[in-house]
Amino acid sequence: MNNKNSYLISDYHNLVYALANKLCKLNSKPVIICLGTDKVIADSLGPIVGHLLTTKYNIKTYVYGSLKRTVNSTNLEYYFSHINKTHKNQNLLVIDAGLGSLEQVGKINVTDGGIIPYNNSYYKKIGDISVTGIVLEKGLLEKMQLRQTKLNFVSEMAEMIAKVIYHAYQMTY
Repeated sequence: MNNKNSYLISDYHNLVYALANKLCKLNSKPVIICLGTDKVIADSLGPIVGHLLTTKYNIKTYVYGSLKRTVNSTNLEYYFSHINKTHKNQNLLVIDAGLGSLEQVGKINVTDGGIIPYNNSYYKKIGDISVTGIVLEKGLLEKMQLRQTKLNFVSEMAEMIAKVIYHAYQMTY
């Protein structure tokens, strides 16, 4: 993970400019894919971001993954196939929750290139730009920590990411 593109939640302006800079390099407005499930709080970051983008911010692009219809390990292959057919050769912006060191928890990473979704059978890299919110420390107690993650923490991070994406899109498109 590149520290140059890793920001604390409070680094709002840096996040907006980092994302807008990456969006400017793309040949078209990307489709947004918000990965995760609403069944596990720590993994609900993506669906909450998708929900906010489509309801609160009414962003003018295609958004897959929200609290109503999650994109997760059980249906990722279906959605990715659908997106490739429907939005042929279009860039993808992928949002997901992530694991990191204790010092990284609470940071939001904006990176070039896609991500490999954690803990599923679809091991292909997805996306051209990724936004990852580090919600948990990676380690031996991950499964227990998944159940103890505070919804407020994930919701605040999701709100920041949705706001950053909205404003970066406003600046760029």
